[in-house]
Amino acid sequence: MPGALVWNECLTRDFETAKAFYGQVFGYRFDDLSSDGFVYAGLSLDDHTVGGLGQLPATVPGTVPPHWSVYFGVEDTDAAVAKVESLGGRRLRDPRDSPYGRMAQVADDQGVPFTLNSVEPAA
Repeated sequence: MPGALVWNECLTRDFETAKAFYGQVFGYRFDDLSSDGFVYAGLSLDDHTVGGLGQLPATVPGTVPPHWSVYFGVEDTDAAVAKVESLGGRRLRDPRDSPYGRMAQVADDQGVPFTLNSVEPAA
């Protein structure tokens, strides 16, 4: 639903250690969603997928630390990016189409990054 938190993910350089940690702390089940060159698992709890855990690819500079990312649903990603910029935020990654909808990474007016993800409006 637009305006809602629609995804969380942790990207790390030590996937197996992170997997063990979050599994022990939260009791997550891990569903392999890996693809060529990208190690990734869905985090499931009580048969609900609640986020993801991925290995930072070797191509990501070493200066990029392990981190959590949040994704918020919007009706129109391009319009939402324009709104962020008009309110003092900034575009970090241009809007792009993905299998999960149109996405863009932005930062708020204090520099905190988050991702916008197009979703269908609630019926």
